[in-house]
Amino acid sequence: MKDLKDMKRVLLKLSGEALAGDKKTGFDEATCADAARQVKTLVDEGLQVAIVIGGGNFWRGRTSESMERTKLIRSECLRQL
Repeated sequence: MKDLKDMKRVLLKLSGEALAGDKKTGFDEATCADAARQVKTLVDEGLQVAIVIGGGNFWRGRTSESMERTKLIRSECLRQL
């Protein structure tokens, strides 16, 4: 694996669940602020950072009148492939 100092830019994929912290749904403000501070450190060092945030936890945690929860979970598993 390359050292970060050798890279000009990175793509960071964060799961929505990781940003939910202990709540396991939605976003936890303290967790998001901590992640932002860590990304800012990289940016301040000159690294270009693109961020993709997953949202599966929103789909799995919501109620839907048109789709059963088990179908939502299966569709999320297929999306991960």
